[in-house]
Amino acid sequence: MALRRTLEPEVMDAPEDAAQYDRVDHGFVNQAFVDDVVELLQGAVNLHHALNSRQAESFRVLDVGTANALIPIYLCQRHHAVHVTAIDMSDRMLELAATHIGRTPHQDRIQLAKVDAKGMAFASQSFDAVTCKSTIHHIPNPVDCLSEIARVCKIGGAVLVRDMMRPDNETELESIVQTYVGKETQYAQRQYRESLHAALSLEEIRAIVSGLGWDGGEVRATSDRHWTWAAINRSNSA
Repeated sequence: MALRRTLEPEVMDAPEDAAQYDRVDHGFVNQAFVDDVVELLQGAVNLHHALNSRQAESFRVLDVGTANALIPIYLCQRHHAVHVTAIDMSDRMLELAATHIGRTPHQDRIQLAKVDAKGMAFASQSFDAVTCKSTIHHIPNPVDCLSEIARVCKIGGAVLVRDMMRPDNETELESIVQTYVGKETQYAQRQYRESLHAALSLEEIRAIVSGLGWDGGEVRATSDRHWTWAAINRSNSA
């Protein structure tokens, strides 16, 4: 029997949840995500020029569900032109994000804001790139967030969204849990298990992206437990 989606809390605002998230070493996966963002940007001629021009002053990136803001920090480390608006709905996460940003020289290039990604006040087509990692599985109706991501991305801009992918059955799910967090605490294993239950299947996310007028085929399984939507906004459909 196919595994049905089971929702988890939308906002990770409990102190123990935020602290547990911050304790986990996300460095490798976050750096890999940023590598993929940079590769996508460098592959588009206009974005490559904007990032690397000596006259570049501001390349606007929106990071949706920023959590502890490590992705914006890594992006700023990679390119001098990047300015990031980093949003989250969790006060606890934004506190952690401010602490991490405060330890870097990039405070003037990362703006934190408490914003609901399902209804953002940003103008349409206002960001050169929109990134979102491990947030979509928290959203009860993911199209609400994904449609906003598409809306605020400039024509010619880039979208890179990555999240967990719901396994086909409980046996597969438990195998993934034991493989990747089997040596962590029971608390961490429970969180990981609940996130996998709340995640979308590859077919579900492709259907949502197609429904937004984008190419659903640009959503791909990029590991045994992740899907990635990497695309350039080439039309006015968004």
